[in-house]
Amino acid sequence: MSSQSYSSYLALTCLIFLSSSDVVNSQQWTGNYNWGSGCNSTVCCCGTNTLIVTSSVTHLYFTTPTICGSTTITSSWSVVQLYSYSYTRYVHGQTLIYSLSSDSKTFSISNAQFSACFQTATKSSAAIFYGLYSAVLALLTATVLLTPIFS
Repeated sequence: MSSQSYSSYLALTCLIFLSSSDVVNSQQWTGNYNWGSGCNSTVCCCGTNTLIVTSSVTHLYFTTPTICGSTTITSSWSVVQLYSYSYTRYVHGQTLIYSLSSDSKTFSISNAQFSACFQTATKSSAAIFYGLYSAVLALLTATVLLTPIFS
């Protein structure tokens, strides 16, 4: 195999790998979410304004202003990087269930003990990383299409 066809083969392999890994991990927690109404802040701590979810290689980081009664605080927490639709967190004796819709557009928090504390947020923007991912994928596609396979 010539070096030119080997590089075409390598580029095509990378393209297939990146495309398939996107399908497997298509759910994206990261981004900005706008909280909806419905959570009763007189008996619950409810998110307000914008929930921001960022990530590192190993963790997801959540930050949001939270209203508890008449007090507003900033809530921040992290979890090990998720590749599932939901996770459970225990806070002050409460069981909180965090879920992400399959299309990654809706984030919700429910409290197993208090149904009045249910709240959803709608994604308003995705993380910048995904735009970069698309650019890299386009570059790899162009490389494969423009590089002759046979010499």
